[in-house]
Amino acid sequence: MPFMFIDQCKLSLQAECNVQGVLVSDPRDGVPSFGLVEKGRTESMEAAENLEVNLTADTVTAEELTKKLVIVSSDFKRAIETAQIMHSHFKPKTPIKTDVALRERDFGEFNRAPWKEALPIILENDRVNPTERVRGCEPVPEMVVRVMRALKTIEEEYTDKIVVIISHSNPLQVLWALCNGVSSTERFKDLKHFKNCEVREFKFV
Repeated sequence: MPFMFIDQCKLSLQAECNVQGVLVSDPRDGVPSFGLVEKGRTESMEAAENLEVNLTADTVTAEELTKKLVIVSSDFKRAIETAQIMHSHFKPKTPIKTDVALRERDFGEFNRAPWKEALPIILENDRVNPTERVRGCEPVPEMVVRVMRALKTIEEEYTDKIVVIISHSNPLQVLWALCNGVSSTERFKDLKHFKNCEVREFKFV
């Protein structure tokens, strides 16, 4: 079954949290608030158009898209707003599905911290203590487990569907690593990161 990845977190460079320059990973903040700003909504529409081009290039008809397209999203507001724009563009019969396992990595004490200051510390902690929850930050191996579980569930539930996954930078990097056969929690960070509005396709086996 084909999966399409939409990296909302790259889109969220134009969301409220990234305009403010802070990390938002706590669902108490990310679910009710910190949605897309106007440029982020525009980029989401561009992503929908890019996705349509990719799909129609594979000779998928508009009728097939209506029947087969399924959008599965993180429940964070910035992801949901991206999913809603996608759903409005394609008008599939299946409503948007949400999965908490697609949420951004839990950055613990660094939630709402300036990302320019927090990320170097987080990356160094990942290198030195990859399996430890340092300052409440979710270890990469734990994130891999939850993202893999989400992907397996989606695969089992939506056989013969075209699935669009809307998530955040860290979870999507894990998904992309898994489909490329990269299991090391260190190596997945070295893979090519998603660009704004970039759509990637893979078949999960």
